[in-house]
Amino acid sequence: MEFAGRLKKIRIKLIMIGICLIFLGGYSLIQEWKDQKKNTTKKVFDQYTDAFFKENISTNEITMHFFLENPEKYIRTTKKSLSIHGSGKCLE
Repeated sequence: MEFAGRLKKIRIKLIMIGICLIFLGGYSLIQEWKDQKKNTTKKVFDQYTDAFFKENISTNEITMHFFLENPEKYIRTTKKSLSIHGSGKCLE
């Protein structure tokens, strides 16, 4: 009887440890998912700010040369060309 009682206690302890490990693993996976989501959001924001900066700084050469030490690193490769429409309005 004493031996069966010990086995029951050990079994309960092992079950409790298993449940704790399952919860710890689940918590760890959730934290990893949140970190990945945060990093993805940061990358998207960084890409947006880079594109916004490059677009705005390349529109005015005076501003570009005033703010940047090496402006050639930030110049957009595609140039916008303006064409005059028959009505005299500029089109991009």
